[in-house]
Amino acid sequence: MKKSIRQRACAFVPALSVLAVAVAPDVRAEGSEQNSIVITASRQEQRANESIASMTVIDRQTIDQFGTSTLGEVLSRSAGVEFSRQGGPGAAETVFTRGTNGGHTLVLIDGIRVGSSSLGTTAVEAIPLEQVERVEVLRGPGSALYGSDAIGGVVNIITKTGQAKRPAVMGSVGYGSNGAYATHVGINKTNDQTTYSLIAGLSGFDGINSLVTATNPAYNSDRDGYANRNFGANVTHAISDAFQVGAGVLSARSQSRYDAYQTNQLWQKVNGHLDYKRTHEVNQASLYATLKPLTNWTSTFRLADAMDSDEQLSSSVGGDNDRYKTTQKQYTFQNDVTLPVGKALLLVERLEQKLNSNNIYSLYERNIDSYAVGWTGRVEKSSFQFNLRQDKSSQYGDKDSQYFGYGYKLTPQWG
Repeated sequence: MKKSIRQRACAFVPALSVLAVAVAPDVRAEGSEQNSIVITASRQEQRANESIASMTVIDRQTIDQFGTSTLGEVLSRSAGVEFSRQGGPGAAETVFTRGTNGGHTLVLIDGIRVGSSSLGTTAVEAIPLEQVERVEVLRGPGSALYGSDAIGGVVNIITKTGQAKRPAVMGSVGYGSNGAYATHVGINKTNDQTTYSLIAGLSGFDGINSLVTATNPAYNSDRDGYANRNFGANVTHAISDAFQVGAGVLSARSQSRYDAYQTNQLWQKVNGHLDYKRTHEVNQASLYATLKPLTNWTSTFRLADAMDSDEQLSSSVGGDNDRYKTTQKQYTFQNDVTLPVGKALLLVERLEQKLNSNNIYSLYERNIDSYAVGWTGRVEKSSFQFNLRQDKSSQYGDKDSQYFGYGYKLTPQWG
């Protein structure tokens, strides 16, 4: 049976928001100030309490206080966000925003798309928390800014950058029951011109027997554990007050064991005794340059490459391992123009997706060219945001998305 690369939204759906009066601030700053700077709501820097969209900002301090072990668990603490996990730590996790399905929430790492084009979701379980500085969660339609895969919302994972004036070494070691362990080490520094951060980590546990019903065809008395190793680096350098360059990389590889069975030619359930394991790898790398040709004009060009690889035993006796590898090349040219009232957005993007798999699909690659404009601002007690976007997909054709938002601050205490 032939399959097609799955578009998260299955079709491009315009996101049109009705005008709304903000009678209370809808930005939840989990452990941070409501006037912290966010990017995800408009693709431009703005104060969190000035955002019209429903936003949650989860900072590093809050992540530590949660005491959770995975990104999915962290996100589930946010209003309007749920997650599911197909087993213990290391098993596949899926994020759901405001009741939409798992393919309707776009997951970004430092603004870069990562995920599987065959499943339409992102392996958030493979993204290590020790690499995360904060998470911005946009609840509600973001298609007019990010495309159709953001119908339900956007999760933007911001990785750690340099903060110390002198080279600062950081690290941690943890150990728990069932052989659980977590350790990481890193170094970071910042000065007037250059900022850098390097972090490497290991985590995992020996596991438990996740299936205890001996009559189940997938029963195996072994332990089902997992292991994760990861590395992340960020560097920025200001060549002048008007010109800055930077680069970032994140690599995470996880392996988790599980109980399962295979089917033979007679559709009998066999081989429950095998050691089933899933190997998942997520990589992301980016280069960018930011130029200010005018005092009120900032242009940013970003080149990024992301990879999602998944391999596990075949569900059929004698079959090759199921392998799925998605690569995404992303080119972004964004212009932010400060106007007498508010700020304008001019955006051009190109996304090139390729799927490599030993399963049969009717389509293995597609390209999407996108164009977007926007205007975000505030006049006294009124806030507004307008966004228009067109996506030209080699698979689905041309589709448009729009967003119109309005907010009114009734009292100074609200926002």
